[in-house]
Amino acid sequence: MSDKDTAGSFAVGIDEAQTFKKRMPSPTQEDLDDPVFEALWQTIKTWDVNVPEYYVGYCGANGSHVKLLLDSFWPQIRDRLRAAEAELARLKGTTDD
Repeated sequence: MSDKDTAGSFAVGIDEAQTFKKRMPSPTQEDLDDPVFEALWQTIKTWDVNVPEYYVGYCGANGSHVKLLLDSFWPQIRDRLRAAEAELARLKGTTDD
């Protein structure tokens, strides 16, 4: 098992009741198979990160961190793609006379 799919594994030996504020999201198999997920994982896998909304302190990055990042980016990316597609359709409509 790789580090990217071991959400919460950094907490081994730590009293979770004192350390965790809420459970980190776990990546799905679809997430793990996504090339964007993999690219982001390759970028952050050596980082020590802190997500104070979820836990106290720093830990090594894992798949849960990638999922948090992507879940925050995707709505904006989808909005931009939709806007670009609409603009392309509008331009095609004006040039297909």
